[in-house]
Amino acid sequence: MNKVLISLISLACVFLSGCVLAAKLGTPGRDEQIIPAEFKLDAYKEAKIAIVVRSGLADQQSQTVSYYLDVVVRSLLIANNKKTLKEKNFVPYKEFAKLKADLVVMERYSAVEIGKMLNADVVLEIEMSNCRLEALSGTGYYEGSLSLSGILYDVKSGAALWPEDGFSKQASVSFDIDATGRDGAMKRLAKTGGHCIARYFYDCPMPKFEIPEETAATQW
Repeated sequence: MNKVLISLISLACVFLSGCVLAAKLGTPGRDEQIIPAEFKLDAYKEAKIAIVVRSGLADQQSQTVSYYLDVVVRSLLIANNKKTLKEKNFVPYKEFAKLKADLVVMERYSAVEIGKMLNADVVLEIEMSNCRLEALSGTGYYEGSLSLSGILYDVKSGAALWPEDGFSKQASVSFDIDATGRDGAMKRLAKTGGHCIARYFYDCPMPKFEIPEETAATQW
């Protein structure tokens, strides 16, 4: 009787161990997890998209970072929505730059109004704030930080399409040391900040979604 009981217990242990192993094998690890897009751009294959980067700062540094932001966000959206978006879907930056110069004070106009002037169907408005870049004395290195927000509008209706709650998505990035020079540091601010906005428009692997420069990380 004892031998039978021991055998049954042993079989049960083996069975339970197998179930636990199967569960672990069937659960994707952190590196395999995918963060789903908050807003899919599949329906905008024929749409014209305008990227409007605003900077309340008039210094040349901020203006340069705003240009790099446009390049970064545009490139990420195209690269990660290959079946939907092409370069032709986006209003050329030179058209936005010309309109910006013509308007003189762009802040007087809403993103939707600017979108209409650019003949766009949707507008991704990115607003920069606290764009800071400082040289570390005597080292040739730079430290920097950037806060920004993003919101997507439908030009025809004027409604906010993303985020779902209608409020701009906030993001902040920073680094203590960058050894790539002043221009390289500005590109790093744009690359990391732009990623923190663009990533919500495509399914993004967990390791790529989170970046070390993000100072207000989203928890998943």
